[in-house]
Amino acid sequence: MITEFIIERKRNYYLDFYAQDKKKFLQIRLFFGVLFLLVALLMTWYFQVQFYYIWSLVAGVFGYKYPYMKIIMDKKKMDERNAMLFPEFLQCFISLLPTNNNVYQTLVDAIPSVQSPLREKLEKLVDNIEKYGDKREFYLEVAEYVNTSEATIIMDSLYQFSEQGIQKKALIEIQEYVLDMIENKTNAIIRKKINNLDNIGSFPLIVGLVFFLYFTSIVFLHYYQDVLKAMNSI
Repeated sequence: MITEFIIERKRNYYLDFYAQDKKKFLQIRLFFGVLFLLVALLMTWYFQVQFYYIWSLVAGVFGYKYPYMKIIMDKKKMDERNAMLFPEFLQCFISLLPTNNNVYQTLVDAIPSVQSPLREKLEKLVDNIEKYGDKREFYLEVAEYVNTSEATIIMDSLYQFSEQGIQKKALIEIQEYVLDMIENKTNAIIRKKINNLDNIGSFPLIVGLVFFLYFTSIVFLHYYQDVLKAMNSI
C-alpha cells in the first residue's frame, strides 16, 4: 500500500472503480495540498523555524496525497468486506438452488439476505439479466468487484449453470470452495486481530505520530534557536 501511495500506478483504476471525475478529484487534491501547505507555513513562520519552506513543502505534498490515500484505504476495506460477504451469499444461493432449480430465480431470492455493498452489485447483475439476457460478462463483473480468484471461478460456474443446467459435480465443488473460503477468511480475521493487538501502530496512529513529531520538532527548533542566540550573546 505504501508503494502505491507513492507511485500511484493504479490511480485510474481506483478513480474508475468509484466513478470519480478525474478533474474534480484533482481539484480536491489541490485543495488539500494548499491547505496543508498554508497551515505548515503559518506554523513554521510563527515559530520562526529555519528551512520553513522545506517543512511546508513536505506538508503540502502530504496534503496532496491524502485524498488518494483515503481511496486506497476505502477500497481495501471494501475488498475485505466483500471477501466475507461473498461466501455468505454463496451459502444462501446453494441452499435455495435445489428448490428453484433456476439460477436467475435463485439470485433474486438470495439477494435480500445479502448485505451491502455486495447486495447492490448482485442487484445490478439481476437487472442486467432482465434487460439484456444472460451474459457471462455480467457474472464476471461481480467476480471482479469481489476481487478474489475464487470469485471468478465460482461466478463463471454459475453462468454455466444458467446456460447448461445445474451439474451436481460442479455444485459440490462450489460447496467445497465455499467451505475453504470461510475457513481461510476466518483464519485471516483471527491473524489480523492478533497482529492488531501486537502492532497497535495502525496507519491513522502513524499519521498522527508523524504530525505530532513534525510540530514538536518545530517547537523544539524554535526554542533551540533562542538558546543559541542567548549563548552567542554571552
